[in-house]
Amino acid sequence: MTLPKTQVGFCYDNESRKLVKVTDLPVKQPTRGEVLVKIEGAGLCNSDLHVLSPRGGPIDLDGSNDKQRFVMGHEIAGRIVSVGEGTETTFKEGDRVAFFITHACGQCLDCRLGRDNTCGAKAYGLNQDGGFQEYILVDKLRTLLPIPDNVSYEQACSACDAILTPFHAIQKAKDVLTNPATKVLVVGVGGLGMNAVQILRNYPVDITAVDLKPELKESALKFGANRFGTSLDQITDEDEEFEPMFNLVFDFIGSQGLYDSYYMQLQRRAKIMMVGLAKPTFQIHNFLNAMREIEIVFSFGGNSQEQLQVLEWISLGRLKPITSNAPLDEVPKYLQLLKEGKVVGRVVFQPKL
Repeated sequence: MTLPKTQVGFCYDNESRKLVKVTDLPVKQPTRGEVLVKIEGAGLCNSDLHVLSPRGGPIDLDGSNDKQRFVMGHEIAGRIVSVGEGTETTFKEGDRVAFFITHACGQCLDCRLGRDNTCGAKAYGLNQDGGFQEYILVDKLRTLLPIPDNVSYEQACSACDAILTPFHAIQKAKDVLTNPATKVLVVGVGGLGMNAVQILRNYPVDITAVDLKPELKESALKFGANRFGTSLDQITDEDEEFEPMFNLVFDFIGSQGLYDSYYMQLQRRAKIMMVGLAKPTFQIHNFLNAMREIEIVFSFGGNSQEQLQVLEWISLGRLKPITSNAPLDEVPKYLQLLKEGKVVGRVVFQPKL
């Protein structure tokens, strides 16, 4: 196929700290060790809002961002259109691939232990060029994962983060989820939390979902929650027989107010899986948590093996990603809608080529 020399993309600009549309990004031909991917979908995430917020900026672990501008968008799926001459890989032109966000090396201890989500500091769309463009040159081929034939590009985008992140947190608590008597609280059932409910319904547990948006009730119940409320008080007011004492909490918000609303509703030796990053810091209750031996476990993203599992779960119909499509030119519009809380599920941008 004939490739254009330039393309359109939406970049984070380090100087202005804003999103900028660039119309003359180069489309680079792959050389040895590289492939070129035509992007078929790139998802919008709350992390994009974090990057663009006044206290945000590029997300990395050690300040290694070395680009004046980088293309945003970290939930990426596409099709390989060119393989660099002499590249040793099983991938070929036409292969459909989803992107693992982290530029993991594959050689460090974390990678060898299957923890490649915490390897290095470079990541697609968060501090390096990502998916809000038409083509992307890939030199870290281990970040490409095959998409099953019956999984769409839109669904594959959700597997990169929106489903992978709760899936990873849930895998870290599997020992608790095998007990049918386990009571689980899911705090925040937006993009990540709603997917968490879908995953959790595969386990024999009782699921309570809480979100400030009452309009999410129908979807939460449909996807597997046993009950829903805008607060725990509302739930107990409507069902006096329900005892809100939980063995496991998945917190997809991460704010002081919501933590304060549930920390006294925990059984002894309960676990809090902290996933949400709404606030950079908040206070925990040392003495009360120590007396009950409460575990607070932080969780970030997921590893590439889990992402392959998520794609398989979607292929088997055990997970049904909530997605909608929009043209790439509407990235600014949907960023504003996301900021206003008016986006349901994952919006996936598609370049018009």
